Amino acid sequence: MRPVLPFLLTLVLGSGAAHAADVVLHDGVQPDAARVALAAVPDLSASATLVTPTGLTATLRPALPGPGQLRLCDGPPLTAAALTAAGREAAGHVAYFEFDQAAGILDGVLPRLVCLDHAVDPQEAGRTWFLRGYIAHEQGQDDVARRAFRQALLFSPEMPWDGDYPDSGRPLLEDARQALTDQQPLTLLPAADGATVWLDGRQVDPSTPLSMAPGEHLLQVSTIPMLTLAVDAGAGADRLLVPNLVDDAVVHQVDGSRGRARIDAALGPALASDDRLIVVAGQTVWVRSPDGAWSPAGASAPATTATVQPDPVAPPADPPPADDPPSRRRSGPGALGWSGVGLAVAGGGVIAAGQVVGRSAVSDAQTATTDGDGTAWSQAASRYDTAELLLPIGYAAAGVGGALLVTGIALDHDGPTLAPLLGPGMAGLRAEVPW
Repeated sequence: MRPVLPFLLTLVLGSGAAHAADVVLHDGVQPDAARVALAAVPDLSASATLVTPTGLTATLRPALPGPGQLRLCDGPPLTAAALTAAGREAAGHVAYFEFDQAAGILDGVLPRLVCLDHAVDPQEAGRTWFLRGYIAHEQGQDDVARRAFRQALLFSPEMPWDGDYPDSGRPLLEDARQALTDQQPLTLLPAADGATVWLDGRQVDPSTPLSMAPGEHLLQVSTIPMLTLAVDAGAGADRLLVPNLVDDAVVHQVDGSRGRARIDAALGPALASDDRLIVVAGQTVWVRSPDGAWSPAGASAPATTATVQPDPVAPPADPPPADDPPSRRRSGPGALGWSGVGLAVAGGGVIAAGQVVGRSAVSDAQTATTDGDGTAWSQAASRYDTAELLLPIGYAAAGVGGALLVTGIALDHDGPTLAPLLGPGMAGLRAEVPW
């Protein structure tokens, strides 16, 4: 049964869809852009809901398919100081042959190694398990002693017999050592990219299978908070599923086969058998069908290029009063003003060019989205960026030109009218021209 997340709406079958539900995965940074990119997905369920990888895996627990046992912490954290104190207290009871009291102390702390809030010290854990084995031997429980010595050797494989104790239990330690030669590989899924992994207190390479000898191993991963698992892999168990080894950034790995494999391993258990998974990473969209097959859905234009608003047109200037005598009319632009006219006209041309290029880019981007052509979409987006650069340059040029024109009018004197050139909105302006 699929877990129900507190904030995730139940996904139901869209009326025209051939799949039960669409689960849309994104990184949580730009949900609006993710929604725009979904335009590239055919037959999108009307009930599709955006969710992040960590949101989807929030209620999933690690799993060990096949034989074996897996334990997680079910109590308060165990600190390094508490583990050290328990070992010293138990050793004190052993010094006075108070084996029952010592066994009770260690039995209260050793199962809680899975609750450690730090990377375990393999030497300390090994010594503590060794002491438990010696106590069991003194109590006549050799089977318990062998298991305890085996656990001690998982943490400290080269551990010798402690000369502070009678060596009557030494053969049990050596029996346990021989049993550890039988190992099997266990693959950690998904791959713990970028994380540090410790097995029984020793750092290991998570990209290769873990070597698992018989017994309960302590697996720790440097997630936040630290993930600690007690793993006893039975014969034939070959993989350990840990969904929360991925974070929200995993969606940006969807272009690569390794990234898709990580998403499959981590998020597959959260999906129903007939769910379709849609992964959005920027303008890249991939679709995982219910049968597990992946395919790109094409690219979609970002929200900023979806529409281009027309530029506002400034209203024409009010003409001067009709009874304004010629002697009070403002003068023409003169040489400085004509420079302004030229610059303003050039700015208007740049603005017009920017608008044409921008509208053309938007049209091409929409066509590329429909065709699923990511290369064509990228080219259209580049042209739109160019258009966005042209517009402010054009507006600036027109603004400076207008300022020069007004300055030239203010400084010069009467001359021929500019109305035929500048239009009826500037009919009251006159200019001095060199002809």
